[in-house]
Amino acid sequence: MDSGHPMDFPSREVEYEALRAEIIKRIDLRQQLAAIALTAAAALLAVGVEYPRVALIYPIIAAALVAGWAQNDVRISDLAEYIRTHLEKEAAGPWWENHVHAKRGMQLGGMFRRTVLSHGSVFFFTQLAALAIALSQFGTREGQHVPQTLDWALVALGAASVVVVLVEVRRVIVRRLPKD
Repeated sequence: MDSGHPMDFPSREVEYEALRAEIIKRIDLRQQLAAIALTAAAALLAVGVEYPRVALIYPIIAAALVAGWAQNDVRISDLAEYIRTHLEKEAAGPWWENHVHAKRGMQLGGMFRRTVLSHGSVFFFTQLAALAIALSQFGTREGQHVPQTLDWALVALGAASVVVVLVEVRRVIVRRLPKD
């Protein structure tokens, strides 16, 4: 039972190690979500060439995946900031989070991280590809898919899902802007 006494709390080193382990786990989850998005895009878009409705499912899936990706990115940032400002600040020595934070500040004004842009691009451009594949199959000529109400509803949901991805990626980028 926790009495609130300072000795009941874990040492800073144990806390540091636990938080770094959580960061690594969240980085792995973030990478897995991007990989799932690429795999789903490949499968659904390949089938979507013949069946446009299948391609239109992907943008919705991507929006759900980007929400999880963004949440992990935000938590990674929060954990790193806590380590940098609470644990490393009070201990002497060169520490990883302060070192990385200083390097980020020198690259592109600290605004954009390659991870955010590369993963955000995966979600965004695969969504656009899904919409393009489906819409290219719509038409009234022989061999083309004549769109029904369901098709247009899926196109609308797909377009809304693209907006969700842009908003989530922007939210992650804005969190990374200097707080001055």
